[in-house]
Amino acid sequence: MSWAIIDITNFYVSAERVFDPTLRNVPLIVLSNNDGCAVSRSEEAKGLHVGMGTPVFKIREQLRRHGIQLRSSNYELYADLNRRFNAVVADFSPVVEVYSIDESFFELPVLSQGSGDVATAHAIRKAVLRSVGLPTRIGLGPTRTLSKVANALAKASEKVWGGVIDLHDEDLRAHLFKKWPVGEVWGIGPALEQRLT
Repeated sequence: MSWAIIDITNFYVSAERVFDPTLRNVPLIVLSNNDGCAVSRSEEAKGLHVGMGTPVFKIREQLRRHGIQLRSSNYELYADLNRRFNAVVADFSPVVEVYSIDESFFELPVLSQGSGDVATAHAIRKAVLRSVGLPTRIGLGPTRTLSKVANALAKASEKVWGGVIDLHDEDLRAHLFKKWPVGEVWGIGPALEQRLT
């Protein structure tokens, strides 16, 4: 068996769009507990340079000018969708480990040629989208760390790789890692990054 990790694209934003389709394809920000700061941003809002944690009072004019929509966090909704998307993953894998509200590790078999089960990963993405309405990315690797790196690469190059990257292939790892900053690897902090570069 090998490891995979699934994460939901802009989870709070995607969750809000499941229940309010009018929010699709428009700039959307989900706010913190006190509605003070941006905690999730749609790709459209990111394109307007709204940063993570940006205080709302600092961007009032930008909100008005671009018609950016705001929503308060709804943690009951997010917890329910977390339960539902993990139930879909569990239909495909005997082991599912919730890592955070929008990410879960799970096991998939290694295929006979030594690669990860990319076809099943794509099937999981389709099933989660169909059953729960949430867009996802999946990274596969021989370890949790490599699956996490694969997931980050899938996020950064979703249009190229189709939302799934498998890092079982050592040649592909070498190729992708040449372009990947070591500090982006899960578990490597600033101090270790300095020692490794």
